[in-house]
Amino acid sequence: MTASLGVFNQVHWVGVGDVDECWIIATFWALVASGGVEREKLPSIEAFRKAAGRPDRPGPTGGNNYLILKALKRLEPGIDARLYVGGASGFTNMLKRGYIASLSVNSKYLPPNLQYGFKGAHQISVYFQGGKYYVMNPLAKEGSPLQSITLADLQRAAGSLFGHNQPIKNMPGEDRFVGDWLFHAVFIKAKPGTQPPKFLPLGGVASARPRDLNAPIIVRDYIDPYAARRLYDARHKDDNLLPE
Repeated sequence: MTASLGVFNQVHWVGVGDVDECWIIATFWALVASGGVEREKLPSIEAFRKAAGRPDRPGPTGGNNYLILKALKRLEPGIDARLYVGGASGFTNMLKRGYIASLSVNSKYLPPNLQYGFKGAHQISVYFQGGKYYVMNPLAKEGSPLQSITLADLQRAAGSLFGHNQPIKNMPGEDRFVGDWLFHAVFIKAKPGTQPPKFLPLGGVASARPRDLNAPIIVRDYIDPYAARRLYDARHKDDNLLPE
């Protein structure tokens, strides 16, 4: 039987602060998807932030790919993790070599079905299989299947955040970009001797911790730093999914 790995939802992940941990959750998914770390053995949000030198504070305190790499080198020194800043060709080549990306994007330029009501700087995971690109968006429903995306949409979302030539604003309400697109990402590959899990991106999902969460996200969860944990506790007070 082929195993599959569903979405890791950032809003209700145990240990989140004011829900600005997309950079961590996208990286956690890549770690698990690479076969390098089991989900139950992932570091805590607090531990990852400490290793990255980015403690959580009131208001937006997201990270970046440099901090991600810093934390990975400290917490998982045996993992093959690499920073990538470059164009689409190199990005695709890394994916084809078996790496999984934790990619920075401008959510506004993702396809509408992948935005989940959020239009700011964001981090997603990207996996390549069977000639197609698949996205794990931490704002999607916990355990839901990966969704496919085109390279053009990835270019648009990544390039609009980090780099492109002069934007051309000749269409009302729409920005058009020309020239090269810069991808900023951290790539993670399985440790030697391990095999990455097989995926069924459009099929049934066997999430490690299935939860009854809804997407899109609720905006107030970004405002109230304790809303996510209260909701999680309320929904699971009678089950055994709460951490020890």
